Amino acid sequence: MDLKKEIERIFLYSSDNNELFDAFAESIKYNFESIDIYKALIANQALSVDEIKMYTEKLITTFPRFGYDLLMWTANIFENFQKEQIRMEESFNYYSRALDSKPDVFIPYLSLLKLINYDFDTSFNQDIINKVLSSVHNVESKSKVYFGLANHYKRLKDSQLEAKYLSLGIKAAEEERRKKS
Repeated sequence: MDLKKEIERIFLYSSDNNELFDAFAESIKYNFESIDIYKALIANQALSVDEIKMYTEKLITTFPRFGYDLLMWTANIFENFQKEQIRMEESFNYYSRALDSKPDVFIPYLSLLKLINYDFDTSFNQDIINKVLSSVHNVESKSKVYFGLANHYKRLKDSQLEAKYLSLGIKAAEEERRKKS
């Protein structure tokens, strides 16, 4: 059987952490540069938070060109387990690192904003806003981030900040259209 396909099968279906680790070691040994295979591993539900982080960090070190994609994928995996606060914090950490690795890309900013808990006002919510606001000047498509912030403040019923970011979004969208012309 093809080793690459066997490793992918293990990553997708195995719930044995030893088997997963051994398959991972083999994939690194043979330098399999297929991000999709590794995404399957990171998404494996048998993995703990620490194991997900361990595999992600090793992959980023081994295949730096996949760094941004792996950071976003891992953040998304953690985000899908919103029941646990630690997973939300890890999601925040990985989205933040993705944002730091490509500060001009708007997607991590919007992903961070999705993490806000509107049921409870926590310092975590403010950490998210602070991260977005401190880096928004780097984004190519600022309008998308400003519209995301406007929507956030709309949900908080803060009409002043909603209007501020809506206005910034409109101005940024006009400027972005001019640059494309």
